[in-house]
Amino acid sequence: MLTDQWYVRADVLAKPAVEAVENGDIQFVPKQYENMYFSWMRDIQDWCISRQLWWGHRIPAWYDEAGNVYVGRNEDEVRKENNLGADVVLRQDEDVLDTWFSSALWTFSTLGWPENTDALRQFHPTSVMVSGFDIIFFWIARMIMMTMHFIKDENGKPQVPFHTVYMTGLIRDDEGQKMSKSKGNVIDPLDMVDGISLPELLEKRTGNMMQPQLADKIP
Repeated sequence: MLTDQWYVRADVLAKPAVEAVENGDIQFVPKQYENMYFSWMRDIQDWCISRQLWWGHRIPAWYDEAGNVYVGRNEDEVRKENNLGADVVLRQDEDVLDTWFSSALWTFSTLGWPENTDALRQFHPTSVMVSGFDIIFFWIARMIMMTMHFIKDENGKPQVPFHTVYMTGLIRDDEGQKMSKSKGNVIDPLDMVDGISLPELLEKRTGNMMQPQLADKIP
């Protein structure tokens, strides 16, 4: 079934983010991962940011009974900015934001933004961001795009969130699959050091699986 969704126009956000890596304001280590970044960003599609889930940050949009849409930080702001009296019934959008949307705001939202706090001025941008290469587009690229859109330096120039992106490798299992709690193929190294019973080990490995029906396949 087709439903209405919320999208962010991504091409205008991607252009300065691409230039920041091209001109050296942001560097990837190892450098080869710049190619992965560019391949995503130079052919970017609009970003669907709405999700039909029961948990998450609600879409900050409200609808009146006529179907008009109002966007604001909260319902009080919406009513004030649009001169809507108490007699106007508003319903907030039931969708939530893509989890990567709030993650994209992480470098500055944790420092008090949208207020121009001392912490924001002192600690932003950071020097190094460490990440796995599998989320270059989902997290790294989106942090760069959103930061450069919302945060400007004292001269009004878009600010980058960090200057170096240090890419790590991925730990894989004996079948070459990325080790992930949701897959049930992770072994805590502390359990190997301190010791753990077989039932406890199986419980830890299957407790967070996204597909519980696969638990019986865990050796």
